[in-house]
Amino acid sequence: MSEFDQATLERVHATSHDQRARVMLSRVAGCFFCLRIFPATEIDDWLHPGEDGLGRKAVCPYCLVDSIIADGSGHELTTDLLKAMKAHYFWPDDPSDSGREAAGFGHDGGA
Repeated sequence: MSEFDQATLERVHATSHDQRARVMLSRVAGCFFCLRIFPATEIDDWLHPGEDGLGRKAVCPYCLVDSIIADGSGHELTTDLLKAMKAHYFWPDDPSDSGREAAGFGHDGGA
């Protein structure tokens, strides 16, 4: 069972959208798909351009999935948080982890 309730996960998830300014002010970022934590400066791919032509949603430089949380979002960025986010948003109906294994991912998020 996760130490994070659904409301907390939803608040954190909301920061993963329209996030360019937050990421640019952040020291580190993490991906809740591949579970890596890395310097925010490594992000150089963005989706969903705004009126200024700049992308608003960060893409992970490791797995290329747009599941980024940055420490400038106001949430402590931990591996436990990323794991809870992954379980909630990618395999919410599979507490056994068999969905992760079937998709080729072990418990550590690696392929």
